[in-house]
Amino acid sequence: MRAANFFFQARVGSFAGAEDLNFAPLQAEVGLAKALTSLARSANDKDTYHLTFGFNVTNPGNVDLSNVQITDDLAAAFAGATAFHVTAVSASGTLIANASYDGVGNMNLLAASSTLSAGASATVTLHVDITIGTVRSFNNTAVVTGTTPSGQPVTDTSENGADPDPDHDGNPTNNGDPTPIVIPAAEATVPVTMLDVSAAALMCLLIMLLGMTAARRVRSFRRQL
Repeated sequence: MRAANFFFQARVGSFAGAEDLNFAPLQAEVGLAKALTSLARSANDKDTYHLTFGFNVTNPGNVDLSNVQITDDLAAAFAGATAFHVTAVSASGTLIANASYDGVGNMNLLAASSTLSAGASATVTLHVDITIGTVRSFNNTAVVTGTTPSGQPVTDTSENGADPDPDHDGNPTNNGDPTPIVIPAAEATVPVTMLDVSAAALMCLLIMLLGMTAARRVRSFRRQL
């Protein structure tokens, strides 16, 4: 949601020749993009994967924002998973990570004191371990909010990728594709079975070996004559 814009014009007569002063319209916006930046299978558990998400938060408006917050409901996103847990959260710039974020009871990625200046951007990195069952495909959406100096709220739903405004129309709020998380199918394993050698086969092999040994002895005896 974009905060209302306005244009202010005043005539100042105290200046020589009286002139018009035009103030640029105030534009309050916030944008959010979220991407799955890495996915790696655990070395200790074939059903557990280490996920890393990158968030890009932008303030394309011309007013500073306070109370910047990102909410991300991982319980809803990973409802089909066997289990998941957050392993780390970090933030850059004037955004402050919330170390208590778990995506379930505490869904705020940032501390309440996070801010974002006009025209600025900052990033958040989230690490999650997920244990899967039969469901291997998930979708996730986060939401960013902020407050203008006049107390007006602004918000945006995350767009998949690194750019909150991929169509570059100046409005990140009309971009909201969810971020897909697709766990690749496990590599098929071919069972290795021991060769089933029957007693009859062993007997045939033994007879063949004995025959070969006897033949060599006969040839050796003939050479001695």
